[in-house]
Amino acid sequence: MNELVQLLGYGQKVFQLKSRLRQVRDRRPLAVIPTLPVLLTLLLGAVLRKASYFDLAKKTEQRHWRR
Repeated sequence: MNELVQLLGYGQKVFQLKSRLRQVRDRRPLAVIPTLPVLLTLLLGAVLRKASYFDLAKKTEQRHWRR
């Protein structure tokens, strides 16, 4: 969790991530899933260079990821 906080802090410091993320808008009238968590998930997927979340799930099944 600490590395995630550091990554988001770096994104804020270098790219003004918070203000850029606030500019992203959604026009769905009855959004069940908020836009920000979806956007952050996609951003982290791009940073981690994962083509699919299935690959990430497969990798996290390994024993050393469970600690």
